[in-house]
Amino acid sequence: PLCGQDRADARRRPRKTPHLLRNRSNTQGDKEMTTGNGKKRGIALVVVLLVVALLSVTVLEFTSHVQLQKLLASNLADSVRAFYMAKSGIYIAARSLIEDLNSSKEDHLGEAWAFPLPPLPLEGGTIRVTITDESAKLNLNRLVLGSNRVNTRMQGAVSQLFTLLNLDPALVDAVIDWIDEDTSQVASGADENAAYGYGYGTAEYLSKNARLDTLEELRLITGFNDEVFNRVEPLVSIYGTNKININTADPTVIQALINSIEPNADPTLGEQIAEYRLTTPFRRARLRRQLTNDLGIDK
Repeated sequence: PLCGQDRADARRRPRKTPHLLRNRSNTQGDKEMTTGNGKKRGIALVVVLLVVALLSVTVLEFTSHVQLQKLLASNLADSVRAFYMAKSGIYIAARSLIEDLNSSKEDHLGEAWAFPLPPLPLEGGTIRVTITDESAKLNLNRLVLGSNRVNTRMQGAVSQLFTLLNLDPALVDAVIDWIDEDTSQVASGADENAAYGYGYGTAEYLSKNARLDTLEELRLITGFNDEVFNRVEPLVSIYGTNKININTADPTVIQALINSIEPNADPTLGEQIAEYRLTTPFRRARLRRQLTNDLGIDK
């Protein structure tokens, strides 16, 4: 029990009012609300960043796709343009050859077709036409007659050509084995695939045993590296016959033909013939007389 004095002190002491308690409660609640809102804002930011990243990836993918389609369309347009420009060049060359056929019976390097035609500029490119006489070259497909019979005359001429080019004449046998229909090596009779290494290592193919469809096939034949191919390619063909046009043939081809007939022939005859024809093209009716009388070739 409180005495009178204590009761008086109790009445004078300030009481704790409810609003102070409420303020404390509100402060704690505000802190909890602030923390909750911060978490929500953090989640929203992460979501926004993810959306932006996805949109960026989508835009980049779309941009790449559009650029690819644009490039494909451009390449298609270029290929179509190139095709028709090349076709036009063929027609221009054909017209030049028809005019030559109607005006001359002999083909020689002094005729109009033998000179490069003037360039024809067009939108997107330029047409340039050059005409080469394939009968001025040695036809490699004529190395084999029929299915397996070796054409010894052509074999001798091509072998001499390789010798003049400082290439191994044995490469000619490799071409024959590639073309003929049997699987036996010309030189030894051994299996040609095993002898040349076809079907092994880097050459994962067998001998074709058929005619050449393109000169590029020579690269598939053992021994025909880039250096050999680049030396031979301008002087050989896969078209034509055994006949060589002496008016258009390279001096080396002419000398190879001469050497195949007469191994001890003058090594400058090819050059002499090429120089002679510059002013006096050979005529079929006068060929023998021109060779014997004018050039002194008696065989």
